[in-house]
Amino acid sequence: MTLWSWALSVAALVLAAAGVLKVVEPAASRPMMEAFELPSSPVAMRCWGAIELAISVAVLAGGPWLATAALGCSYAVFTLMVTLLRRRSPTTSCGCIGRWSAPPTRRHILINAAGALVCAAALVTRSSAVPPTGQLGGTVTYWVMAVAAAAAILVALSGTTVRRR
Repeated sequence: MTLWSWALSVAALVLAAAGVLKVVEPAASRPMMEAFELPSSPVAMRCWGAIELAISVAVLAGGPWLATAALGCSYAVFTLMVTLLRRRSPTTSCGCIGRWSAPPTRRHILINAAGALVCAAALVTRSSAVPPTGQLGGTVTYWVMAVAAAAAILVALSGTTVRRR
């Protein structure tokens, strides 16, 4: 498994989850879009979510470099938007992960910037999100680790904290 292939898979899974949540729960993303005076109707939000999901599926299917570039551009735009939102309206939720979204934090900005950098590295190294191994055990491990990492990132984006006893 190459690091960039795996990291690209994680980035695509995170965006896929965000896209699904926008399609299922479009109202959660409205506050950020309204803060930027962008279309924020339920139909518009579902369209944004569908685009995110389509980009993610294309990357996860090992699509052309253009899919990886689109994923990287998405993360770069999210980085900029969350940074601006944090300055303009620090208590407004970004809505990126549905009702679990929190107001933007430095962590949120760094996660989005890391997603953009992962995509850039994947493009430079010509990495694909498809596991480079043909062995079933390796492929299962690859995807289990990618899903676990994506879930951890989604929790980090939510602002949820784990209480220690």
